[in-house]
Amino acid sequence: MLNKDYDDHKIINNEGTKKICENCQDECLATLYCEHCVRNYLKENFSNWTSGNNDIDNLIQKYQMEMYDPERIVEWIPYNNLQNIKYLTKVDIPKFIQQFELENVENSNRSWFEESKSHLTISNKWTDVVRCYGLTKNPSSGNYMLVMNNMDMDLRTHLKQNHNKFTWKGRIHIAYDIIDGIDTIHKENAIHRDLHSGVDSTCHVKSSNLVKSRYYILIGCLV
Repeated sequence: MLNKDYDDHKIINNEGTKKICENCQDECLATLYCEHCVRNYLKENFSNWTSGNNDIDNLIQKYQMEMYDPERIVEWIPYNNLQNIKYLTKVDIPKFIQQFELENVENSNRSWFEESKSHLTISNKWTDVVRCYGLTKNPSSGNYMLVMNNMDMDLRTHLKQNHNKFTWKGRIHIAYDIIDGIDTIHKENAIHRDLHSGVDSTCHVKSSNLVKSRYYILIGCLV
């Protein structure tokens, strides 16, 4: 875990001791992998997929070439590869099933393309915002969609369910996670214009896989 975090820090900040990759003979910063080999593999695979839209293809390819972590690579995800889909809307949050939730970001109030760029930029680098796996397209409606990590619940629901259990340590923990997520967004020269705990899941709750009583508050819906 320490080596992985160390690699992420080195590549994101483009600093640290380099090594010569035995495969490509290029200088790389990562110790557990070679960022150049991963990017070269992704580039060679460009011809094997398409969204059907040049702007979308170029957007995904751009962020693949800026890959910082081989476990957080964004991609084009064919709609028929998704199973048990439940939709996240602005007025209701249904129960999520399996790994994915989909958010339709093409509406009259904002640009789906701009939100896609925000999610791909920040999710590609940082772990304190809700992860975006990539983009897909509903063949029935023609709408492009973000494929997001499935979270346990929104912050408001979490607060209602656990309000009698919160200690001051727990309250500070929630505030810290939210501040950390906002700071991450600001590091990318972006701002969150609609931050609240409401039903559109601006703030999400995710249980830790490592510590039973630990949970994380992640920022989503980035514009």
